[in-house]
Amino acid sequence: MTKQADKATNKQGTGVAMPFAGMASLNSGMIEAYVQASQTLMTNALTINQELMRFAGERFQADIEALQTLSQCRNGQDMVSLQSDFAQTAAEAYQAEFSKLLEQNTEAATALSGGAIKE
Repeated sequence: MTKQADKATNKQGTGVAMPFAGMASLNSGMIEAYVQASQTLMTNALTINQELMRFAGERFQADIEALQTLSQCRNGQDMVSLQSDFAQTAAEAYQAEFSKLLEQNTEAATALSGGAIKE
């Protein structure tokens, strides 16, 4: 076995690489930065996921309400008007949500880069 392979094997000499074998060469500042970046990434991923779930629930409720109202329409003109209003409102909601998610992603990227990203 080569010297490099010896360093990567476990103490029993089975040839199985030790988890995080290269971590010993990192200094504490690098490890701390890695841990902070991981925490920031997970926090932002959770925030974005929660926002997506909130929005999906809100849109689902709006869809149900629109279908209920649509089922009560008395004529075609009312149906067309309702569908037009629904489509407009939905488009605005999706645009607002896209903008909100873009802002959250920008904030996450800025936090991960240590504030180096400028708008």
